[in-house]
Amino acid sequence: MTSLANTESAARVPVGLTQRPSTFSVLSVITDYDSYMNKKVPITGTLDPRLREWAEHLVATGKASSISAVINDALTESYNQHKRGLALLRDRAGQADEDRVARMKAHIDAQAAIAPLRTPPTACAGSRI
Repeated sequence: MTSLANTESAARVPVGLTQRPSTFSVLSVITDYDSYMNKKVPITGTLDPRLREWAEHLVATGKASSISAVINDALTESYNQHKRGLALLRDRAGQADEDRVARMKAHIDAQAAIAPLRTPPTACAGSRI
């Protein structure tokens, strides 16, 4: 027989955690994440005429199921390309020669110490910018 205290504590356990706080259920978190990510939210947007025509062409020729699918695929590709770029940048930064970076920073600091700071021009009274 389950006591009321056990039932109440079970109700307070966050999604993705089992009864024991030290045990983490990855499967339930993945399931929750996937179900969240598969919920599409309708939005309204404006397309350039040539892009709208291209999207309609892809749908008409059966290469896409809808204009929404065309836009979703394009944004997914853009997102993936961005993530790949960041991964390459981080990988390249991890291979940097620390001594060379330190020399370059020192050189930049030396130049900054010599060069006067430029302030942006201020607008004269009555002028329009």
